[in-house]
Amino acid sequence: MMKKNIFLIIFLFTGLNSFGQLLPQLRSVDCNRSNTQLYQNLYANITGGVQYRFKVTNNTTLVTDSITKATRGFNLNELPSLNRYNCTYDVQVQMDNGSGFGAYGNVCNPSTVAITTKLRSADCGKNLPAIGTTVYASLSTADSWDFEVRNVTDPATTEVVSGLPTRAFALTMASAPFQLNNQEYEVRVRTVQGGVTQPWGDWCSLFTPAIIAKLRNSDCGLTLSSINYPVYANVTSADSWDFEVRNVTDPATTEIVNSSDREFRLTDASAQYQLFNEEYEIRVRTTQGGALQPWGDWCSVFTPNVAPPEITDGCGNTFNYLAYEFITCTDVSATTYRWRLRIGSTVVDTVNTSTNQVRIADFLDDLNQPLYDYGTTYNISVQADIGGTWTAYGNACSVTTAAEPLTDVQFECGNTLASLNQPIIFYAIFNATNYEYEVTDLTGSDGVQTLSKSTKSFAFNELGNFSYGHDYSIRCRVTFKGTQYGYGSACTVSSPPPVIKLRNADCPKTLTFSTQNVYANNSLTFDNPGGLGLDPVNSYRFRIGAQESPWQTSRGINLQTILGAPPSASTGYNIEVQVTYDGVVQPYGAACTVTTPASMIAIDDGLADENKNTFNENQSDLVQVFPNPSNDVFIVKPTKENNDERIELRLYDLKGTLIEIPDNVISSTGLSEVRLGKNLIKGIYYLHVYSESGGIESIQLIKL
Repeated sequence: MMKKNIFLIIFLFTGLNSFGQLLPQLRSVDCNRSNTQLYQNLYANITGGVQYRFKVTNNTTLVTDSITKATRGFNLNELPSLNRYNCTYDVQVQMDNGSGFGAYGNVCNPSTVAITTKLRSADCGKNLPAIGTTVYASLSTADSWDFEVRNVTDPATTEVVSGLPTRAFALTMASAPFQLNNQEYEVRVRTVQGGVTQPWGDWCSLFTPAIIAKLRNSDCGLTLSSINYPVYANVTSADSWDFEVRNVTDPATTEIVNSSDREFRLTDASAQYQLFNEEYEIRVRTTQGGALQPWGDWCSVFTPNVAPPEITDGCGNTFNYLAYEFITCTDVSATTYRWRLRIGSTVVDTVNTSTNQVRIADFLDDLNQPLYDYGTTYNISVQADIGGTWTAYGNACSVTTAAEPLTDVQFECGNTLASLNQPIIFYAIFNATNYEYEVTDLTGSDGVQTLSKSTKSFAFNELGNFSYGHDYSIRCRVTFKGTQYGYGSACTVSSPPPVIKLRNADCPKTLTFSTQNVYANNSLTFDNPGGLGLDPVNSYRFRIGAQESPWQTSRGINLQTILGAPPSASTGYNIEVQVTYDGVVQPYGAACTVTTPASMIAIDDGLADENKNTFNENQSDLVQVFPNPSNDVFIVKPTKENNDERIELRLYDLKGTLIEIPDNVISSTGLSEVRLGKNLIKGIYYLHVYSESGGIESIQLIKL
């Protein structure tokens, strides 16, 4: 039983026929040969046969063919229907030993050699002169050629251009991502041979050309006609353009401006690259298909030669009144002038103005506090914005501030005031926190008084003691940055004489009834309603011609009391007033005409009592103001008694700062009213009223 099993095993593994004869096949060295050349002979393992038959099947094409030979060898080239590169074959052998062909032996599986190719040596590693430059595979014969391309920056992403009928290839055959400039691409090749796709060959690099841009030749070295004049890159097509600019005086500092087109203006960059009289250098690079290209060469452009403004007035000056004294430069028709104040080379501040003038007092911090000091020498220079472009700074010159802030009376020196509440205005010291006024009575007993305020003006009725018809010496000193400085110059101002006549409402006047009261002017108490510091009027006397009334404490009277008899109808009477003031009987004042009515009906309704016909002490004789208080505008109209006299108005706040001067004057025969104060904030204000004849009045306004 064991012998029978051994025989069966030998029969199966040695390819014996049923008679125990050995069956032919390819010899062992050829049976599973790899890389078999098509011309290479394959041999049967048994010699001595009369003839041999080889049956061959291409496992790729599934085509079967056979060949009979007198020798025991054959090659695939002898079977044109089968011979292919890079294929595996089933090969069986039949042998005729003289008595006919026996059975086929075992199957052997030789495989043919694969044909690999790559770019030819002349193209491998080539710097392409253009994206569309043609490169070639090294293998010149094939059914077709496939080219695979990738970017070395993204090797995982590839594209295959297949089925080309020739070995020629250009990057323009691939899609846009593989047609970029300034890139390294890798390309490999495979062929189709006899319908069989061959393996890929080795990768080879191709380097695409960079696009080098610069300013076009006509713009390189150009002197610009204006700062905003355009220049252009010489590359007309790109995703985008980058322009890098620098000043030849500071080449290490640059600025890059990205643009969607090839046009560039210096105004596209920041202000430091927009100065006149400068040489700037510009270079360009582009982005092509998402790929950033190298920078091109630098090119110079020259900005227009525009002279900066120069200071013409103020250089070398010592400024005493910083709020009023100006420094002036040449007018270069600029939209803005920028003034630079320095101590030595240290910049204190810069100030922009719309005119060609500036004051030292304009140099303030963000909280409007002074950056300047007194007793200091500064260097000042100016540049100008002309058409959106800044010139360089002009030459600097020295200016000096006074040793200390001194202020003097502006207008009233040597004058007699119109009223005791008329403001006495001093020159402003910007940012002074306190004005201390010293007032000395030169003709009376009011003595020396001081008054401290935060504003640059005061009135006599703010003092503890004041009198009509006196001469006063006045001076002021200020506190600036916490330091109180010395007094300025003293000057003499006279308080007004008493105004002795009928009040304006009764001068002139046509009576409604014969016993109607008229009243003396109340200016002696109007300026100081409480009577503090003023020797009040305590007696009045009235006269019509030679007829005098008795002395009385009331300022109201009727015609009958003066005449001692009833007045005549439709008759004008000239009434004069005399008072006792400051212990002295004053002379009669100007006469006022009071006319009686045609109907002389006497009415006794108690009007002789002055308190029943009280005069509004805050009401002007020159104008009427209503509403007051107001939450909107104040309407100012002239009184009927004003006739056609022209009236000017000025509005001040509590600090004595001038708020508003209406453009128009008013009169009863001209412009009938003026509206003012609409934009005022809540608070108390004073309206100063100036008549053509020299009268001055002040009215308190309350804005709700």
